[in-house]
Formats: sequence, structure tokens, C-alpha cells
Amino acid sequence: MYIKKAKILNPLGIHGRAANKFTHAASQFDSHIFVERADDALKKANAKSIVFLLALCLNQNDEIIISAEGPDEENAVNALVDCLQTLADEE
Repeated sequence: MYIKKAKILNPLGIHGRAANKFTHAASQFDSHIFVERADDALKKANAKSIVFLLALCLNQNDEIIISAEGPDEENAVNALVDCLQTLADEE
């Protein structure tokens, strides 16, 4: 299992369009990928599901933990952390 902490930088948080791009990026990998709120480990979502990701209600400056387990786990987590960076300027 590979894990990294990240911060939501987008001023609007993870809204519909941002969630769509994030889940699309996650779907490119074979690993099982999860996103959880750093402040509440019970709030954990499948990173490939837009519905579950939106249910986390992620706002700007929220910290999350991205974890993956599988053949491309390290690449998956790093790609999703990078994806959050590109979404930072999107509204």
C-alpha cells in the first residue's frame, strides 16, 4: 500500500467538474484507490467513484489522504496528487 497526504487547493473545493477529472484520472490505474478526509478516517471514498468522492464534501484547504493498493499504486497516488495541483486554478 502506498499513501500520501495532500491538500485541496481549488477555491471551490472538489465540485462536480473537478471530481469528474479526478475520478477519470484515478480510473486510468489498475490499483484500488481511496481518498479519505485527514480529519475523519471514517469518511473514505473510492477514488474512481464521482458520487462517493463528492460525498466527502471536500473544501479548499481540507487535507486528504490518498492511498492505493495494487500493481501501479505508487504511480496512481502520485498522479492524483499532481491532478489536485492542476485543479487548483480551475473554477
